[in-house]
Amino acid sequence: MENYTDSFNKALVFAANAHGCQKIDGSEIPYIIHPVMVAWEVISMIDHFPEEDPKLLIQAALLHDVLEDTNTTRGELREEFGEQLEEIVFLLSKRVIDEDYEIADDGYLNRLSKSPKAAQIIKMADRISNLRPPPADWSKEKIRDYLKEAQKILHRLGSANQAMANRLNQKIEQYAQFIVSGQY
Repeated sequence: MENYTDSFNKALVFAANAHGCQKIDGSEIPYIIHPVMVAWEVISMIDHFPEEDPKLLIQAALLHDVLEDTNTTRGELREEFGEQLEEIVFLLSKRVIDEDYEIADDGYLNRLSKSPKAAQIIKMADRISNLRPPPADWSKEKIRDYLKEAQKILHRLGSANQAMANRLNQKIEQYAQFIVSGQY
């Protein structure tokens, strides 16, 4: 496998600067950990995406939230990383595309299901990364809703890559235990 260290580091530094002091919801963990976890999901399965550009996938995974959650512009991303990466990150950015973020999930997933497979793979990796123990202040209903969203993502995007779909399904099954166990 080609060495992608320089491109990984470039995207990581850009994302870290963009996300600044943000924290993962419900924790004191620096937000940049989340994009690194998403990138790791992609890297760990890179051999399962032979038709995709590994450098593009890895960088887009690291940068997937910069348009949605920071002041980064599409132009800045395009200038630094090129048009193809900027477009994938844009497609992954729900709040940038949809003015009404709360009711836009179906439209967002519909658009993603018609988008390049790279965007779909990264969205599944993103949800895998997010299917960890829920914040302590989440209600059982919110946990159930999050589980349903994950199932919807799997249903709508799973055909993009079977290996990533299998991994997401595994994480969904594990996450469901938080509801069954009554811990939350």
